[in-house]
Amino acid sequence: MELIIDNDQIKLGNTILPGVLESIEVEDDTKIDEVEIKGKKKKASQATEYNPTKVKINLNLLTDERSSAEEKLRIIARLYRPSKSHEKPLVYRIVCDQVQAQGVNEVVFTSLRSRGTNLDDMIFAALEFMEHQPINVSVQKISAKTGYTVHTVQKGETLSGIAKKYGTTVHAIAAANNISDAARVTVGQKLNIPTPSKKKSKHTSTTPAKVIDSRSWTSADIGKDTTVKDDAVPPKLKR
Repeated sequence: MELIIDNDQIKLGNTILPGVLESIEVEDDTKIDEVEIKGKKKKASQATEYNPTKVKINLNLLTDERSSAEEKLRIIARLYRPSKSHEKPLVYRIVCDQVQAQGVNEVVFTSLRSRGTNLDDMIFAALEFMEHQPINVSVQKISAKTGYTVHTVQKGETLSGIAKKYGTTVHAIAAANNISDAARVTVGQKLNIPTPSKKKSKHTSTTPAKVIDSRSWTSADIGKDTTVKDDAVPPKLKR
């Protein structure tokens, strides 16, 4: 499946999108995280990773002799999600010089917005696509000698995200790996993740007390773990 943008014509899969192309926007930005710095109370804001590239296509849908603006919007809506039972968005190989110039080759149709106007025969449609980044499953190994979990850094991961995943802190991971700058982790880097200590709760097993009637006491019952139903009568002692 392809998304082709050429000569003001947009083809998504096998369908040429209706409407007049107004603009194409390509957006690159970074994720800003607050990072704890050892010895300082105030957190520092740092750019920790690059967000996926966004591609926005803005169309003017006009009513003409062939179809209305609403009918053209329905065509695009069916491309976004063919049916309610369709769960997973499709991945498209993009063919557009402007987008490929920013290093994007595959995108996913992630958003469709429409805006009406004071004109009955016009609707603005905004289609948003996001750079497709395949999910790589990282492999973790537990070292029997050190007690650490070995994590291999994948694309898009940050130290704060890794710490949250393992239930530890950025400072603990940085200390275990001699990392001075928490924002600098590279894809493929192996990190020793300290295993959080688990406190074992002590459970004391108790034997249920024996319940006896005070009128049936004997000297043999003295000193045993017993509960008395009626203590008005003292125990009978055997002579």
